[in-house]
Amino acid sequence: MYLFLVRFTLYFIATCHSVAPLSITQGIGDTWLDYYGCASDHGNLWIAINEYKQISQAQLDNLNEKVNQQKETSEMLITKLNALVEENNELKQTSQAQKIQLDNLSQKVSEQEEILARQPQLCQGRTNYTQWKPYSWGSYGITVHVDTSHCGFQTVPAYFTSLGVKDTNDVCLSPYCIKAANYLLESIDETIDPCEDFYQFACGTWLKNTRIPPENGKHRSTSRLTIRLENALVDFFSTSPPQNDTVEPRAIINARRLYDSCMDEDAIEIEDIDVILSLIKTEFGGWPALEGLTWNESTFDLSRLTLKLNEYNNFILYTIKSVADDKNSSVRSIRIDPSHFLRENLMHFKKGTEVRNAYYEFFYSLTEALTNDWSTIDDDVDALQNFELEIAEKLMKHDKLSFQNIVRTTVGNLSRTVNSNFTNYLRRLYLFGNVSLVDTDIVTVYAPKVLLDIMSIIDQQSPRTIQNYMIWRFMINRALNMPKRFRNIVQQYNYVFYDTTGSQRRPIICANYVNKMMGLAVSKIYINKYFDKDIRKGVRVMKEKIGYPDYLENDDVMKLEKDYADYNFNSSFMSNVLSLLQLHSKQGLRIVRDPVDSKDWTGLLPTVINAANGRSLNEIVFPAAFLHTPMFDKDAPRYLNYGGVGFVVGHEITHGFDSKGLEHDMNGNKIPWWTNATIAAFDERRKCIIEQYNNYTLKQINLRLNGERTQNENIADNAGLKQAFFAYQQWTKTHKKLEKKLPGLTKYSTEQMFFLNFGHTYCEKMTKQSAYSYIMTDVHSPSQFRVFGPTSNFVEFDRVFGCKPGQGNSRVDKCSVW
Repeated sequence: MYLFLVRFTLYFIATCHSVAPLSITQGIGDTWLDYYGCASDHGNLWIAINEYKQISQAQLDNLNEKVNQQKETSEMLITKLNALVEENNELKQTSQAQKIQLDNLSQKVSEQEEILARQPQLCQGRTNYTQWKPYSWGSYGITVHVDTSHCGFQTVPAYFTSLGVKDTNDVCLSPYCIKAANYLLESIDETIDPCEDFYQFACGTWLKNTRIPPENGKHRSTSRLTIRLENALVDFFSTSPPQNDTVEPRAIINARRLYDSCMDEDAIEIEDIDVILSLIKTEFGGWPALEGLTWNESTFDLSRLTLKLNEYNNFILYTIKSVADDKNSSVRSIRIDPSHFLRENLMHFKKGTEVRNAYYEFFYSLTEALTNDWSTIDDDVDALQNFELEIAEKLMKHDKLSFQNIVRTTVGNLSRTVNSNFTNYLRRLYLFGNVSLVDTDIVTVYAPKVLLDIMSIIDQQSPRTIQNYMIWRFMINRALNMPKRFRNIVQQYNYVFYDTTGSQRRPIICANYVNKMMGLAVSKIYINKYFDKDIRKGVRVMKEKIGYPDYLENDDVMKLEKDYADYNFNSSFMSNVLSLLQLHSKQGLRIVRDPVDSKDWTGLLPTVINAANGRSLNEIVFPAAFLHTPMFDKDAPRYLNYGGVGFVVGHEITHGFDSKGLEHDMNGNKIPWWTNATIAAFDERRKCIIEQYNNYTLKQINLRLNGERTQNENIADNAGLKQAFFAYQQWTKTHKKLEKKLPGLTKYSTEQMFFLNFGHTYCEKMTKQSAYSYIMTDVHSPSQFRVFGPTSNFVEFDRVFGCKPGQGNSRVDKCSVW
């Protein structure tokens, strides 16, 4: 039933196709055949003469006359042939000249691309705007150009007809197919045998020619989705509403104000740090590192400090969320986890001395820039370092089971699980969201032993050390919102921690910030102005969340306005930032009394480049910003879409049947629904996957993967690839018309193209520091193993590429869970 569901689901991934008639250059093969035919006949005739030397002179003279006639005929043919050859050479020279001319044009365009990419608004209202990009064209070595401007595809250039390019029946020459052929030709390395290393085959050229942007620790082929989204948002926020436009919703007006306050760096510099320092002093109890010996230890109150930081949505030691209840997913309960800050502490020590030194240099630089009293900073840093080292050592002593342990209790009984003060603290926190907790409210505590150990360490520290630590963790993120000299301090630390060498442009930073803090308002902007709604219709296969919530598509903005009724911004960026932190904290708390809405999109916003399986709601989510090339396009051949978004659909559905999915029933409730025999068979099969990935080593940093931690994602990768491929096969059975191939890639079958696009979507490069963080913390395997692992286990991959079990990319003993 499961396999049928996945195949049935993927089978109905609809796409629209339109092929623009173009052409390819005809060769002159027939002329060369004629030449060799003439030469052959001429030689045979002389053989015949030798065989008849004994015939009469008259007959010989007669024959010689015929031979001479044949010679003249042959010479005439050779003369014509030479003329054709000369004409062909001239054509080659013309083509080469055209190629040089076009390449020169391409080079000039390349010099403008970065400017154009950063100023997409230049396209607005200009229907004649053109941006040419080069595409390799088959075996002729000709570079042709197709309009792929930000303003959309225009008519295909006349270069095609001038080069003698004509259409064929089995090659797709639509604008999209040419674009797809380009990104794949610029990705694959045909010197690599796909049966030996399919990842290098699919990504080798991309890996060779791609540079990681200086502001990022990694770069992936699908990063183009992020760039597309960021440019679209900058385009919107940096242009005023058209004069003939109707009045914008208040939520969008406030989103613009927030962006403008972020972009006004002069105002940020003038305001300086007064707002943030006032908050620390009046509400948080001060920062000892800034106040030196004048800080009054007797005023320290950990409960009050933690509560105030939580009100600004900063959960330093543990996180508190209102989430769908495990046992009854239609209502919400409270969830308590160890904070991600604790994991960051651990990474600072695991990454080694250079990173650890950079981290504390960050503290030195930031505090020294905020105060003239440096008398206690050395001692404060030493105490902070010892405290964080103790936390890291304690975390490393806990095994996997400690972090997986879950205690379900109530507010009234919480003190038995955590400590006696926590119940009162939790009640006070939820009052900030206008919610009065009762003793029977459900609380789920994750990793309670870890939390208790952290609290015991805190009890042993001085008030000064804890106050320094809590304010320091708050300020790490706030420094990014402060004047430039403080942002530069953060950047110096990031250079070491992530191995980066640059920072993002301010418009991108501000657009991303607004998107993060006002996601649904930004989504309204995005889907109305930049998203093709036909895409949503094309991939809607069941009642899953595809693209965006329905109400954002409507002119009625009442719900949007209600969601953002409390959002009001002014020209002070830091004031806006602090206001947003409080708003987000309140919203996260007060929803605990709201029933769970299966149509709610707050978990994964439409403007997020990702997809997800929501186990508590038994749903899969595909945001609008994710549904673009190379994942999906309504004009793409089906083999590309099935190899792109089809794989992701299969992957996300499979999460409903992994070691976490087996715990959730059809309603998302955490109730076992598998038989013991099924669980035993599943456990036996997943051992194979765990062992397989445990034996993979990321050579860049010489570290092995953690097959245990990544098992669910690996299971989903392996099953997702199979089901997407089987779904594509099912589609081809009912659509007998052969899909057209891509130019320059005609030697590959459509099934091979399915795998090529799948592989391309995982082409990725990382810096060493980013690779280390990824392999130590992420639940996914590094990209190369997300390609290598599933293809090595798939017999259909072997068949399609003619691989033999035991070759580099084909396992003899294949692992298969589903």
